Amino acid sequence: MGVALAINYLDINKVMAMQKFAFRVQAVPLGYEGVSFHVNGVEVVRYQTGMNAWRPFLFPVFGPSGRMVTRIGHPHDPHGHRHHYSIWIAHADVNGCNFWSDDTNNKQIHQRFVEFGDSTERAWCIAEIDWVANGTKPLLRERRAITVTYPSQLNDQKRFWLLDILSELKSLEGTVTLGVTPFGLLGVRVAKSMGVRDGGGRVMNSNGLINERETMAQRATWCDYSGWVAEGIWEGICIFDHPHNFDHPPAWHVRDDGWFCPSHFRHRSLTITEKSVAKFRYRIVIHGAGFERNELNELYHQYVASEQ
Repeated sequence: MGVALAINYLDINKVMAMQKFAFRVQAVPLGYEGVSFHVNGVEVVRYQTGMNAWRPFLFPVFGPSGRMVTRIGHPHDPHGHRHHYSIWIAHADVNGCNFWSDDTNNKQIHQRFVEFGDSTERAWCIAEIDWVANGTKPLLRERRAITVTYPSQLNDQKRFWLLDILSELKSLEGTVTLGVTPFGLLGVRVAKSMGVRDGGGRVMNSNGLINERETMAQRATWCDYSGWVAEGIWEGICIFDHPHNFDHPPAWHVRDDGWFCPSHFRHRSLTITEKSVAKFRYRIVIHGAGFERNELNELYHQYVASEQ
């Protein structure tokens, strides 16, 4: 009996050595609290339903080194910018209602999860979220898909992982207009140490322009915010805007104090009818050192080719 068990155990080891673990990247449901995305049992990002807040959001977000690369709130104005929820989706003018601020009664309310998935290199969840004005009136229903991709073969000098967000917005109130504003749709607040002003970080866009002075309100296909997360460790967050997004390439809202946003609505409004769906796709690259303009351009072209 003991010999047979030993042989079976060895056979299992052989099988495991020959194949990848099928659930290396996992979406772990936390009930109404959200979803924790794990790679080899270690959390890399958490989707928070925001049931006690004004909207769902992603926090914490860990870079390849295991340090956090985002934060909640402005480091020097935590109350006035408490609506900066690490990584979030919002808009300051939805039929005249402000869904960007926390000083209103307009909220994005998580309704349900409709799908979870796990695999060797990616995991995902799909959530339904209602955008409710004045506490009673749902204007939009959003179907939001969040996918984490963690490549298994990584160059030690250029480690990264991918966070894909697909937001599909449907009208629940006849015609809904996303008005002209610099605040919408995707926002990211980086860790304090990564900020240009606080930590000596750097902003760079796809045109090679640097920091707020050059990149603010400029159109670009992507924008990267990188900086120090610990002594000797440089990491970054790069947002890729998909070519099918409204008013692509967007005019970016970028600040040296540590936040940036692809501003699709800086110059134009978008009307969503009962028969239409507004789709916004983003890829966020969470990366280590060594990602300059050429490397990020290459990843961007790979993204566009994979999302045709």
